[in-house]
Amino acid sequence: MPTLGWILESDEDRFFESVEDSYLRLIPTQYVCPFCTEPLLSRQELRDHLIGAHPIERPSLLVRGVPAPATLTLRTPLRGDEIEATNCSRIRVSKNGRPPKTVASTDLSAELAHDSQAHYTVTLENIRALDRVVTSANYTIRIKVADPQMLREIDRAFVELLAVQDFTVETVAIFARKCARLSDDLDYPGALGDYAYGILAKDGSGGTSLRFESFKDKFEAAHAVLRDYPRFLAHAILSLVRLNFNNFSPSCEFSTLPLVDRGMNFFGSLAAGSSINATPVVRDDGNRRDVCPIDTVSQDILGYAGRLIQGDALRDVEIARCMERAGHGTITPQDQAKLHVICAVAMRQRGQGARAIPVLQNLVNDEAFGHWANVQLNDAGNV
Repeated sequence: MPTLGWILESDEDRFFESVEDSYLRLIPTQYVCPFCTEPLLSRQELRDHLIGAHPIERPSLLVRGVPAPATLTLRTPLRGDEIEATNCSRIRVSKNGRPPKTVASTDLSAELAHDSQAHYTVTLENIRALDRVVTSANYTIRIKVADPQMLREIDRAFVELLAVQDFTVETVAIFARKCARLSDDLDYPGALGDYAYGILAKDGSGGTSLRFESFKDKFEAAHAVLRDYPRFLAHAILSLVRLNFNNFSPSCEFSTLPLVDRGMNFFGSLAAGSSINATPVVRDDGNRRDVCPIDTVSQDILGYAGRLIQGDALRDVEIARCMERAGHGTITPQDQAKLHVICAVAMRQRGQGARAIPVLQNLVNDEAFGHWANVQLNDAGNV
């Protein structure tokens, strides 16, 4: 039988209808975390929980396989696969202050490789689809790829003016002025100049007003730039800076300068816990000129190390000179350690093991040679 849209209600029905809405309002709505299923009582609680317990990964930029700092300078040409964005949903690129544009991740390297001189701001965004939360990372990238011919001219000027005995502050200034006429990009010649000023500071020569301690800042500044240049002169200076800081990592490039590479091999072998590997004598044919200046202490250290690695024993007077130099007040802890190593090795080569013990004891806490010194003392039964 059809109805007319209403039915008779009992008193009980009417009671429950009257309280139903208020009763339902007492039951809290639950929001469940999609990752760990934890129940939350509000959208804001869910959002706070997601941010705190399940943070979205920050995007990052890899340049030649290494995580990039927020600000970097690229001084060598990019290939198509050398820049990669990870954990990234969207990339925006601004070139030379222009409005940003969206770039596909596969096109990022090509986008940055267009010019040899440019300034880019790159914004990487990672957007979580679930709640549209965005985390971003910003990078400032300078592209400064120098002209190869210009670099050759700068190298030539450096060798002519600074790879000489007793250069001065004025000589460095002449080099800087000459380079300024060659190019507006002064990063490379500036780094070469920093290395030269570091030598003058360390030697206290050439009319410099720089304090002895400032050589470290100059060498570090040179290293920070020159490591980006795959050039013979740059690698030679990098090796000498690492020698000064006792950085004998096996991943470091060779300088291709026989005196430097023999010394690095000598100290690197000992620092790594290996035996000294003798190297053949490399004789100067008389046609090769010096390409890189060296501070006085490092020159002496390299000379002694080169002789020891070739089995040429030092005389007692030379050992005494090394010990005297190691006790000099204006010597760096790194050079002092290398001189102690030379003395200890030379003494042991001459059968003076007992004389070497106090020298080795000076090295037991040294960062580079402490392990080697402790092994030698253990072998001698003096630890």
